[in-house]
Amino acid sequence: MVHQAWRKSRSMVHSKASRTIRRRKEVIMPTTQVPPEGTFNTYYQTLEQHEWWFNLPENAKSIMRDIVIEPQGYGSCNCGYLGELFGYSYVFECLCKRCVQHSLFNLIPQLSGIRENRWLISYDRYLPHNEFPAQQTTRINCAGCNEIILEPSDHRIHPDSPYVTSSVILRSDGDTVNVHTRCLATCYECEKQMVTSRGNCAFYEGHPICEMCLDTAIDNDDATQCYSCAEYFSSIYYCEYRNASYCNSCYQESFECSECGSDRYSDEDHECYYEPNAYIQSYGHRPAPKFYGQDVYYFGIELEVEDTQDYGCEAMAEKLTHKLDNRFYYKHDASLDNGFEIVSHPHSLDAWQKSEWDFLRLLRVNGFRSWDTSTCGLHVHVSRTAFRNFGKRDEAHELRFQKLIYDNQSHVQAIAGRSTDYASFMDKGKLVRKVKYGSTADRREAVNVTNDHTIEIRVFRGSLNKERVLSAVEFVHSAIEYTRSMKINPKAKQLSWVRFIAYVMDNQEKYPNFTQVALRALENVRIPQYVNTNESEDE
Repeated sequence: MVHQAWRKSRSMVHSKASRTIRRRKEVIMPTTQVPPEGTFNTYYQTLEQHEWWFNLPENAKSIMRDIVIEPQGYGSCNCGYLGELFGYSYVFECLCKRCVQHSLFNLIPQLSGIRENRWLISYDRYLPHNEFPAQQTTRINCAGCNEIILEPSDHRIHPDSPYVTSSVILRSDGDTVNVHTRCLATCYECEKQMVTSRGNCAFYEGHPICEMCLDTAIDNDDATQCYSCAEYFSSIYYCEYRNASYCNSCYQESFECSECGSDRYSDEDHECYYEPNAYIQSYGHRPAPKFYGQDVYYFGIELEVEDTQDYGCEAMAEKLTHKLDNRFYYKHDASLDNGFEIVSHPHSLDAWQKSEWDFLRLLRVNGFRSWDTSTCGLHVHVSRTAFRNFGKRDEAHELRFQKLIYDNQSHVQAIAGRSTDYASFMDKGKLVRKVKYGSTADRREAVNVTNDHTIEIRVFRGSLNKERVLSAVEFVHSAIEYTRSMKINPKAKQLSWVRFIAYVMDNQEKYPNFTQVALRALENVRIPQYVNTNESEDE
């Protein structure tokens, strides 16, 4: 198990960590019985290795041991998910994996209490996905979006569903491919069929167009791409303020003023509310970046603070400006009660580690707080150049990086110090689509990919402790480097927290602050409640 593997992860774990792990093993690793035939399958052994299992009354354990999860083929779940479906004892429905987990927690009152006490939990921690039984049949994947192609006989699937009917088209090399009808388009110019990715193809004057016909139109100066919607048009409009060309629809839309953050229009005069003499600017304020240090990629931080003793946010921002020169700037944030956001310019990891951090103490002695609030967070931005391979975007690396964070939610929340709706893990099952197509629910996800030049990791609780702030930057850097050249082998479990922490310990001289925070997190046997509280943080 995890703790045994950790103990074997070489002599680099110092004595304090080793003692902690031995204690955890003695507390939560009982002798596991062999489950009776036809019961909860492999879940039985997995469940009994969690500490919370011992706190359940015997009637709850008995119910869990009698539950059988069985594969029910493919189709549509009640939640709208399309794919593998499962059923289990007491409930004669076809559900996706997450709905099975959710339903079991509602079925057993004692499990429901765990969810309520933890406010936001990872169901996969208690009923892991990889323990679900395999389906008896397989499905082919769409050549466009790489998702499975369903069949009319599948559960709750309409025969005319765009996810069902597969179309076989002939490629130029003579191969045939299977695609959803939603991933099949016809060029309005030459009327040839083409494979798209979830309908993601080029459009000219609102119609799909193949690559060859589009190239011809561009060469003849008959097509120009709109900077906003990315479609192509014969007529285009240039906006001098934004220095870009737009279609008529996008040209007429409002956009955010780069100075004051308010709405303005391309063809109208704008009265800017930017306050040149103010130290704290609007939320939309984005000055030109200044880079500190030399590296391939850089980190920026956004640290939220609250004024708990009415010192005055503007007065504190003025004092910080004189102390920190131009390394930081300051913005208003509507999520704060009486505070502001401290935003850094990009720094390399080495530049951050060599920086002066006296300003954190200056904030504390004047009554400002971050960790000891219910509102403040610490966000770390990293350059997208961190995920490049020979100058080209490395989607596989970015996916491994995000999976390391999402697959280890409870551990990440432990080192981050909080769980919050402002850093949601609800998009866990959409990471491939998120990386490949940039699709995302909103900015408030654990990993936010909506920015053009950076990826934002939002999980951290705000802190005025130098070690905590540097730990957040070092965690992101170590996660990037750990997943850079990795080749995934499911049996090796390279994305497990144990293997990742072993890598960090091997490089603890490079990540001294994160090493200490990670080791302290290992000492917590119980799963903590990670919502922000008013507990105090040591300086």
